[in-house]
Amino acid sequence: MLAGPATCLEVARERLGDVVHHERAGETLLVRPDGHLAWRGPSNPERLTAWLNEVLGVPATPRRTARS
Repeated sequence: MLAGPATCLEVARERLGDVVHHERAGETLLVRPDGHLAWRGPSNPERLTAWLNEVLGVPATPRRTARS
């Protein structure tokens, strides 16, 4: 569950899949399915992306293959 702005929701869904969203002013909260707080921070998608990259690793980029 993500409580925060829709801009942070886009980041969470891109990295985590289906995420329940509650619009919220102030800090953004990312809550694990078991109810524990996973992340609390500014409502800034770049900060959430940085944290997710730190915890989950940077997503791989698709390889381009040369075709003859």
